[in-house]
Amino acid sequence: MGSLFMRNDVLEIAILSKILDYCEAIHETMDLFGYDEEDFVNNRTYQNSCSFALLQIGEAIKRMPFIITDDHPEVDWSGAARLRDVIAHRYDAIDVSMIWKVIAEDIPILQSQCMNILRSVEAKLAGSE
Repeated sequence: MGSLFMRNDVLEIAILSKILDYCEAIHETMDLFGYDEEDFVNNRTYQNSCSFALLQIGEAIKRMPFIITDDHPEVDWSGAARLRDVIAHRYDAIDVSMIWKVIAEDIPILQSQCMNILRSVEAKLAGSE
């Protein structure tokens, strides 16, 4: 039974790490292009880079074990997954200002929440060894 929990912990760590990598990629893109909405709205490369990272975050969340999503309802897991679907399937209908709001306001919150969850999972895993 312990090995099943350990496998879930390892999977959770991998997925949370992937989400955090893409959050960091968004921050690096913002560092490169600027922290002004007008810069974002007027630069397709900026938009595409951030949209790809958001798509990847949503993909990772869709692979997240239910134990994490159920244990952390404070995180808007479904919102990120739905945004992934919009980016992937309705790219021509994306509201660029809404994407800016997500990267400027929501991603820092998601990053902090995922970091806290990751620390918790790692501590639990370290305690079981």
